[in-house]
Amino acid sequence: MLSRTLIPSRQLVCATLFVLSTSAYGNRPPPALQNLGNTCYLNAQIQCAYHIPQVRNIVLQSDNHDDNKEQPSSSTAHTALRDLFRDMSTSTTTTSPRAFCQALGIPIWQQQDSQEFWKLLLPALQSPALSDLYQGAYQDYIVALDGSQRERRKEEAFLDLSLDVQPTLEEALTQLVQPELLKATEGNGWRPEKGAPAIDAQKGIQLQSASLPPILQLHLKRFHFDWNTETTTKINAPCVFPVVLNLGQFCGADEKDDVLYDLQGIVVHIGEYGEGHYYAYVRPDIQSNVWYRCNDDVIESVDLKHALCDSYGGQQQPSLIQQRLLQSEQDELSSLDVGSEVEILTPKQDESKKVTKQGFWRRLIGNLFGSSSENYAKDDDSSPTFGFGGPTSCAYVLQYVRRSAVPRLYGIEDRDETS
Repeated sequence: MLSRTLIPSRQLVCATLFVLSTSAYGNRPPPALQNLGNTCYLNAQIQCAYHIPQVRNIVLQSDNHDDNKEQPSSSTAHTALRDLFRDMSTSTTTTSPRAFCQALGIPIWQQQDSQEFWKLLLPALQSPALSDLYQGAYQDYIVALDGSQRERRKEEAFLDLSLDVQPTLEEALTQLVQPELLKATEGNGWRPEKGAPAIDAQKGIQLQSASLPPILQLHLKRFHFDWNTETTTKINAPCVFPVVLNLGQFCGADEKDDVLYDLQGIVVHIGEYGEGHYYAYVRPDIQSNVWYRCNDDVIESVDLKHALCDSYGGQQQPSLIQQRLLQSEQDELSSLDVGSEVEILTPKQDESKKVTKQGFWRRLIGNLFGSSSENYAKDDDSSPTFGFGGPTSCAYVLQYVRRSAVPRLYGIEDRDETS
């Protein structure tokens, strides 16, 4: 069973990895994962991780560490995930995660939280190299407002950032770094030293460019607990997020370089609290225009605008999403003076839409939550419509990769350097 104790990340351990490749399956579609009952939550996160080559290679590395005595032997979780990744990379049919679940004591009929699963699994893998890909740090600070320049600052590590649902991701991040005013007259002032009188101060967090991770997971807090009614409900309100995320405005004043992130994966939840279904959208090649919906045993090639229509939440207009994507890319090209990359934001539709036969349980889930192909946006839709998952589909976890880390994560040259 996974422990809730987080193990601090150590320095990156040098290890010989498999040759990096943007694809572990050649020209075949991404591998499908069987839903054993209620294991969709882990399937979605595993798909997002598997489709980053260096993550895949670290997990798949050999247990033989005779040449590096500092490298610990694989944990039970690492061995189980390695075996699952091996099955996914070699199987020509749907891969079952049953052995993975049995090794970790995961009850297959119990619905779990997708974000919490991955946050607990990472430390359990006991892989410093893998943790270092996801772990970042922000600065937690308190600054006195009495002119004394007294302050307290410390660095706090994170594996993901949890954000309140706002109309846009930028607004959610702005709220995250918005300082809180501590007022002595209201009883919550700051005491700089033990026994010192309380003073007014500002308390908050600040992102730091130097401490941002190669892989950034942003968790949208869709599930809200009401202390008055002691009930938990799901927030299905729309939250629009960019394909290219610039974190410059959320870092320190002098930290505006190396702050670009590219969207790589989306974990979507449909349904309500305590019931529902998870699936993922992934881009296996970060420099490609090809996206896939990984819905357990159903793998489909999709246009990015349809993935976003399904992930933003609420009703969206695909044609306006397309215009927004093109404008965003043009703005980025103008600011960075890089070559033509508009096709990154206008994915081509694969001629074979559905590449894995839909099973009984997926058809049942689709009927329950309105996620049949007839319900989601078509290319010629000009009016607002729900996405593939219906009225309750919305992004739950967003996975971005740092643009400067692309050579490290994908074994390919940086886009900016090759433009």
